Amino acid sequence: MTQKLAFIGLGVVGQGLAEILRDKDEELQDKWGFATEVVAISDPLKGSIYHPDGLDLAMALHVIKQTGRLGDYPDAPGLIRGWSSV
Repeated sequence: MTQKLAFIGLGVVGQGLAEILRDKDEELQDKWGFATEVVAISDPLKGSIYHPDGLDLAMALHVIKQTGRLGDYPDAPGLIRGWSSV
């Protein structure tokens, strides 16, 4: 069963967890049966994105490292921007 996740805050800890999920996805599924799908990321400084079918976590991390803004995440049908972290 896939667990849908939402990140509230994407600072050092949030980015660290996101990198673990990105890098260890296959191992987590094979060894522990733990599958995840990140559907939302919201940070008061970096912005917010949501897609009910999941986000490309690697792309989100790349965008954050390059520009510091989730607003630069590529558009996709069904993508919602601008939700408040609160």
